[in-house]
Amino acid sequence: MKRWILITAALVVGVIAAAVALPGVVGTSYAAWNATAPVAAGVSAGTWSATPTPTPTPPASGNPITSGSGPTTIVALNWQLSSPVQFCTSGLKVGTTSSTPVPWVLRIDTKQAPFNGAAPTQIEPTATTTGPNASGILTITGQNSISGSQTQDVSICIYTGGKPPAVAAAGSSTYTVGSFEITSYNGFDYACIRGTVTGYSQFYVGWTATIDWDAVLAAKYGRGTTAYQNLIAKPLGSWLATGPRGGGTMAVTRSGNVYTGSGSDGWTSSGTKVGETQVVTACT
Repeated sequence: MKRWILITAALVVGVIAAAVALPGVVGTSYAAWNATAPVAAGVSAGTWSATPTPTPTPPASGNPITSGSGPTTIVALNWQLSSPVQFCTSGLKVGTTSSTPVPWVLRIDTKQAPFNGAAPTQIEPTATTTGPNASGILTITGQNSISGSQTQDVSICIYTGGKPPAVAAAGSSTYTVGSFEITSYNGFDYACIRGTVTGYSQFYVGWTATIDWDAVLAAKYGRGTTAYQNLIAKPLGSWLATGPRGGGTMAVTRSGNVYTGSGSDGWTSSGTKVGETQVVTACT
């Protein structure tokens, strides 16, 4: 009985090995795609990485609002980010260590995100502002006073004139660029690609993605194939980035078969943050 089991097992292994070796057992395009390591877009022209995409925990970001001079304390502070260029504080509450009434005072480093160089367009309750100075520091002094256990709710917003975030380097605390894939091909000269940009930052950061058209086609079809030859000379255009806030066109530069693009619309695609994914598409 044992000899019969061993012979049967050997026959099964031989059949499997023969099936894998036979051409045509697996569809050509399927085999070519799955036999090649995934191609992930890097952040500099011509740089491609096959390392797995990280799934980090968003780190604590720097806080651009701090207590000003004197006894003011910050009791709570959250943010409501409508877009990369529009936002408000949410739940900002200030207190004081003074036993006598004193004005509350806050400092804003306007060079930090999410201000990105812009000053607030609305502050409630009524307050006076000084600056920003050469270091970008804006001082806000409330026109009312608080003391003891009293607290004051404060709202600081930018509704107009906001500044898009600067482009950051890709990484586990900013964003990652996923692999780009062929999503459609008409068999001749028309094809489309799709990739993603996933954010991890508390505040919006500008992003950039680099796509090597030659590498995408080679990974999908193999160099020298008919599909590769049909498409390699076709330029990619109609670049779009679409996310939870809508979609927008992308500013793209080309060097040979390498395309580097970033969002150009402040409302839609100029930045991404934790919980948001931008979908990038282009077609020949």
